[in-house]
Amino acid sequence: MRMRSTLVTVFVAAALFGAGCASTEAGDTTTETGASETTANSAAAITSSETTSSEGVPLRIGLLQFLPTFNIFVAEQEGFFDDEGLDVELVYIQDFNLIGQAVESGDVEIGARNYDGILSAIAQDFEWRVVYPHVLYSSDAPDAQLMVRSDLFGSPEEAAQALEGETFAVNVGTQSWMASQVYLENEWGVDPSTLEYVEIPYADILAAFDQGTAAGAHVVEPFAAQMEEAGVGKPLGPHLDSVALLPPHGNGTERFLIQASFARSDWIAENADTMERFVSAMNAATESILENPDQYNDLAVEFTGMEESVVLGELYPDRYIVDSSVTADEALAEIRFNAATGLIDKELTLDEVLAEQFPLAP
Repeated sequence: MRMRSTLVTVFVAAALFGAGCASTEAGDTTTETGASETTANSAAAITSSETTSSEGVPLRIGLLQFLPTFNIFVAEQEGFFDDEGLDVELVYIQDFNLIGQAVESGDVEIGARNYDGILSAIAQDFEWRVVYPHVLYSSDAPDAQLMVRSDLFGSPEEAAQALEGETFAVNVGTQSWMASQVYLENEWGVDPSTLEYVEIPYADILAAFDQGTAAGAHVVEPFAAQMEEAGVGKPLGPHLDSVALLPPHGNGTERFLIQASFARSDWIAENADTMERFVSAMNAATESILENPDQYNDLAVEFTGMEESVVLGELYPDRYIVDSSVTADEALAEIRFNAATGLIDKELTLDEVLAEQFPLAP
C-alpha cells in the first residue's frame, strides 16, 4: 500500500536539530539510536500520511520519521494494520515535544518517542502507558559512541584523561549526558565534573572536532563512523553500556528498550480492542522484519530519506535492533538507571509504566 501525504500543521523548528535535540517539555530527552537530521531539514514539524482506505477503525499515530520508528511504517505500507481492521493515519511530528502534546490533546491516539522521555513524563504524573517496543539498544551492536578528538588519542587511557577540563558535546540533562559521566568515571577514572558540557548538533560535531572547539562527544551513528573516517575522532567506547550492562548501575543486561509507543491510560481503557489490534499488527510487522530484513531495504532508505550507502551500510539492519517482545530487565534498565542517577525522582514499577497489552516476554 502506498500513501498520500498532506501538510496538517506547520511549526517553525528553528531550535531543533534532529533526534539529538533537547527540548522544554517535561519528560523530553533525546533519542539514542540511529539519529537522522530529519527535523533540521524539515520546514514543517507536523505532516500527515493518510492511506487511501476509508474502512476500518480509525487510528492516528504520531511519530518522528527516522529509523527507530521504521516498523510502524512497515506495518502501514505492507498492510499489517489493514489486516487487523485498522484505518491508520501516520502523523509525522518532527519533535518529541509535539508528540507528547498531540497525545495529551487527543490529536493522535498513539505516539512514538524515546522511552526515557516517556518515563520522565510518567514520573511527573503524566497518565501515559507504554504500549509497544520499537527499538532496543544492544551492546553487541552499539549505535552510539563516546568519541574523543584524534589529536588527544594516544592510548585509550590517555584519551580519557585528556578530556578532563575540556569541552564535551552532549545534551545536558539527558540519559546520554548521564551515561557519559558514569562511563568516564567508572571505566576510566575521569572526574566528570571537570568537563564543560555544551550542546552541538550531531552533524556539526565533526567540524567542532576539526576546529578544536570540542574534545569529546556523545555521538550516534552514522555520525560516529563519519568522524572516524574523516580522521578527526576515535571511539573511546560504547558508553551507553553503562545504562544496563556495566556496573555500578547495570546488572549485565545486554539490551534495553530505548524507543516505544505510548498512549493515554484513559484512551487505552476505553479502546482495548483497538489497542489489541495495534499490538497484533506491530508484532506481525516486526516479525516480518526479523525474518527477512533485506526485503525492506528500499523502504528503509525511502523512510529515512538518507543516502542508501549510509542507511544500508551503517544503520540497517545491523544496528536496527527490534523484537516483538522484551524482557522485564530490558524494560526496567532505563527505569533503574534514571532513578539511580537522579534523572527521574523515583523508581517506577512496570505496572506504572507498561500497558496491559504491552508484549512483555514471560
